[in-house]
This record gives sequence, C-alpha cells and structure tokens, in this order.
Amino acid sequence: MAGLGIFTIAIDKYAQMLDFTKNRLFSVGLTANFIQAEMDNLPIETGIVDYAISNGVLHNAESVLQIQRAFCEIGLK
Repeated sequence: MAGLGIFTIAIDKYAQMLDFTKNRLFSVGLTANFIQAEMDNLPIETGIVDYAISNGVLHNAESVLQIQRAFCEIGLK
C-alpha cells in the first residue's frame, strides 16, 4: 500500500516486527506510520480508515473473545 502512495498505518503487537517492517520499507524509500498495539485494542479513531488488511494476525488470538473484539476493531461486527 505504501508503494502505491497510500497513507499506510502498520500495526503489530511486537516492536521487533515493527522495526523489521520499518527497516524494510525505508530500505526501498518508502514510509508508513507504525503503531504497537494489540489486535483487539487499536488506537485508531473510528471512521478514519478506509481499508484494513489483516495478515497473519487472527491465528495468534488467545481466545474467541479476542477474535470477536478484533473483528469489531476493524469494522467486521
């Protein structure tokens, strides 16, 4: 998404993954906004995101309730 010039927010639970992504993007001249957060408690204001892509996230949930809350966070109620 960043490569297409789209305002991008990268969120991960782990700082190491955010650092990896940041370094990879920067190495090819791209940037994004990086936020460390849990999947079910995203610090993003409701209604400001047009699209959410979740890749390799939900299988890490610790409970069905956490998956349900994560769906609510990305607008899949």
